[in-house]
Amino acid sequence: VKSYHQYRRQTNDPIDLVLIGTAGYGWSESEKFINKNNLSDVVHVLGWQSDEVSNQIHIGAQAFVFISQYEGFGIPALTSLALSVPVLASRHGSLPEVLGSAAYYVDTTVDSVSRGMATITIDQDFRNKLIEQGRERSHLYSWDRTALLTKELLIKNTLA
Repeated sequence: VKSYHQYRRQTNDPIDLVLIGTAGYGWSESEKFINKNNLSDVVHVLGWQSDEVSNQIHIGAQAFVFISQYEGFGIPALTSLALSVPVLASRHGSLPEVLGSAAYYVDTTVDSVSRGMATITIDQDFRNKLIEQGRERSHLYSWDRTALLTKELLIKNTLA
């Protein structure tokens, strides 16, 4: 939220921030920051949403910001790639392995995330490149491909 606030102050045509998911660690501090800085009209806190609603919100998004200190696999970011939404991500956990070159990686500092938000929303050529790379990358993780690889592994281990 602090990065978004800085992004708003440095961008001529800032977009709104939509937060989806259950409140986690640090949320009370973020909520206070939103209120203190009069951001409640531009920061939309939706809480947990079904996959269907979440996907609809993703489809209308300019970018998906996924700044995680630890991430098990990164399914929300991978979902964004599949929905043609460029991803701004941290380099932590499995994200670099899962997202590859299809995401724009930043450090977890306020300045770095803010600059990343500006870059991914202003530079249309870069944004389009990320969208295309994201579509390609998401195909590596389809259910059909997972089933095929699992079948091949089972056959290989059965014949061994």
